[in-house]
Amino acid sequence: MQTITFEPLRWLEESARVKILPNNEHPRVYFQVMAPRDLAGMCKGRPVEELSRILTIINPAHHLASARALDRLFAVEPPPLARNM
Repeated sequence: MQTITFEPLRWLEESARVKILPNNEHPRVYFQVMAPRDLAGMCKGRPVEELSRILTIINPAHHLASARALDRLFAVEPPPLARNM
């Protein structure tokens, strides 16, 4: 069986595709969104308290860095366990 690709998916606003890769008895299926996300646009005008929920789609290291920045902004001292992470 050869690789099957459905591209572009017409029912989505963003550019996306479905790729089916043969793998013996269990083929692997991937849903891929190719459009970059406008993170800055999603954050504009929102309270910083909401950003941790919006930014869950980014790398965990960036998520921790943003949490540290917010702790400093609000002058909050994290508990010892969080400080050791």
